[in-house]
Amino acid sequence: MTIAETRPAEVPASKLGDWGQAFRDRPFVLYLLANLLFTVYAAQSSSTLPLYLANFVPGGNVETGFSEQWISYFFVWHVALKILLQLPLTRLWRSQSYSTLLGAALVVWCGGFGLVWLPQALPQVALAAIIGAFALLAIADIVYSPTASALVGDLAPAAQRGIYFSLESQCWAVGFLIGPTIGGWALDHPTAVGSNLWLYLVLSAAIAGGLLAALSRALARREMVVGE
Repeated sequence: MTIAETRPAEVPASKLGDWGQAFRDRPFVLYLLANLLFTVYAAQSSSTLPLYLANFVPGGNVETGFSEQWISYFFVWHVALKILLQLPLTRLWRSQSYSTLLGAALVVWCGGFGLVWLPQALPQVALAAIIGAFALLAIADIVYSPTASALVGDLAPAAQRGIYFSLESQCWAVGFLIGPTIGGWALDHPTAVGSNLWLYLVLSAAIAGGLLAALSRALARREMVVGE
């Protein structure tokens, strides 16, 4: 004799349908496209930047750029700022919208990349420019990371958060595939591309800015629909 199951049978959800719904979510797709560029920027900062500082910066403390010891100091400065400024900046900007914060991170990233390039034009300010660049890149990371996670969490339906976050994580996989590849190729062609790589990244921010503007409008429309 067995005990009869009293729990109602559950109809398994269509997993393909769930993925399709995520890709039909316009604000989420716009965010994913912008986030691909953001992850490429992050990849450049961690993979291409050390090589660039060592070999392509006029005005450093060695003939080709900065020594490994100085580069390690720059990264310690970067990490220390992220630790010290994380909570104050998060509290300062917590009332701002997601698109505003992502736009602010984009502007700060551009400022950091501009300072990385600056010694090409003014070698005498190389040290100050790189110190300032690492400070701005730290602030951009602080603004971007929690904002991106919170945005995905708000966009995702409760039953599909795993799918939304898995797609968001794929941006990092793609960004860290593309970013070092572009950076390595650029450094192999220093005359044509490598010295001005950081300016090209600044120019690419126009694409990210357009996507964020579209995201802001899409989020506003969603709020209007929800509020009706």
